[in-house]
Amino acid sequence: MGLLEQGIRQAVSRRRSLPEGWTENREKSECEKAGSGKSRMKIMVYEHFSAGGCGGVADSSDLHSSGWAMLHACLEDALEAGHQVYTLVDRRLRENLPAGCAVKLVSEGRASSAFEEMLDEVDAVLPIAPETGGILASLTSLAEHSGKLLLGSTTQAIRIAGDKLASSLALANHGCKVPVTALWPVPAEKLNTPGPWILKPRSGTGCEGIYLTASPEAVTVSEEEYIIQEYVPGTAASVAMIAGKSGMLVLSVNLQHIEFDSRVHYKGGATPLRHPMSRTATEYAKKVPAAIPGLRGYVGIDMVLTENEIYVIEVNPRVTLTYCGLRRIAFGNLLKPIIDAALGLDLQKEIHLAGAVQFDSMGRIFS
Repeated sequence: MGLLEQGIRQAVSRRRSLPEGWTENREKSECEKAGSGKSRMKIMVYEHFSAGGCGGVADSSDLHSSGWAMLHACLEDALEAGHQVYTLVDRRLRENLPAGCAVKLVSEGRASSAFEEMLDEVDAVLPIAPETGGILASLTSLAEHSGKLLLGSTTQAIRIAGDKLASSLALANHGCKVPVTALWPVPAEKLNTPGPWILKPRSGTGCEGIYLTASPEAVTVSEEEYIIQEYVPGTAASVAMIAGKSGMLVLSVNLQHIEFDSRVHYKGGATPLRHPMSRTATEYAKKVPAAIPGLRGYVGIDMVLTENEIYVIEVNPRVTLTYCGLRRIAFGNLLKPIIDAALGLDLQKEIHLAGAVQFDSMGRIFS
């Protein structure tokens, strides 16, 4: 018996019947049929917007749509890997989910409590949620205290990564080049950079609430804490990696489509990115897990690539929208190395990509 199967068998200790309140898509997927004779974990894939979190608004906004795209992609991969898969969905949503997963419908305002209740019914959990307001950290803390296998970063790592000021300091202390960053308000002349500047929430997700301005004092921001950051012109990029205790697997360097007016808008991306600094970006990304201990599983590292320099902008300690594009061109199931990382197993050396793919901010894929 291999190390992975031993780890799975140790994680699986309860009956296979569905918990009370869950329903199952009756049609079995082909991947579930293929894996029916193998040891399977009961994995909950949780996406906060899809479960009715953040106000429980089931609308067509990009954050909700991108959340649904990530949920759907991770559910498919978990099923393809042969596991028994569970998820929580806002009862007002009417979108289809992959055949074979068990679904519990969640009433408005009960996303986090339903997550906690269902931890008792599964062996492992993959949480996808915004860092804003400590949401991802709180959910992860619940998973850690439950003793279940966590297919993601630790609470401590999420709290550092989710704090844009703290993460900037941590990255700089480990040799990463970062934009000049300070807590707002601060006199712009003290930043020793001519501007323009980026104003962004200290804890935020995506491009929500981010401003590009030559006059930061003229911008009216919300009551939450903001940071001011040097604007670095260049190619907006990201590095996708899977981090484990014993190493890391860099998946790809990716392009981010960012549009600027007075606000900053994320419009999707493309992978892989062909850029003169792509190979250097891959090596540079390997510094990040040492800067933020406890990064595990899928991690997205936002960067700006210039002609001869790389700036690390921020770190996303969770599945990002790029996952949806990557899985379309990757040889192999991307969830497998995520599980390997959680189990403390050695990660494969590399992953091969076939072709290229583009995706928009709602997770729609364009070849």
